[in-house]
Amino acid sequence: MNSNIRNQVNLQGQLIMMGPKGYSAYELAVQEGFDGTVDDWLESLKGADGKNGIDGEPGLSSTIQVGTVNTLPAGSNATITNSGDETNAVFNFGIPKGDKGDKGDTGEIPEGTIESDDVDSIEVVETLPEVEQTNVLYLVKESVYLDSSTEIEATNE
Repeated sequence: MNSNIRNQVNLQGQLIMMGPKGYSAYELAVQEGFDGTVDDWLESLKGADGKNGIDGEPGLSSTIQVGTVNTLPAGSNATITNSGDETNAVFNFGIPKGDKGDKGDTGEIPEGTIESDDVDSIEVVETLPEVEQTNVLYLVKESVYLDSSTEIEATNE
């Protein structure tokens, strides 16, 4: 039996016949007459330094801008096009409209809510009047209270 042929058993317990051990590039070089260490052989593979090349011209700075953004019909593919050039890109986007969602439940109107049909006029006042008129919405100039813990400063502009 050839001593260069090695056998191996894989994880499934099968015998695998393997061929002869291969030689490294260094071992082949020694067989062909190279005399020296592996480091000597590796050093022998390096070539001489090449000539320095000519320096290139500096490139141009590039810019990217967003151009138009259009809504496309539902089910379309999104698109991006460049209406600029290679150095000054202007990207135009086409974004498909999403599918219409289901109608939500109608919420309940909280007690004390004023609906627009109930308001005939809006008055901006310094303080609330002692007697409020029917169908008038009063806005106090200095402060508007959304609830007992929130105050928002109002301005008349």
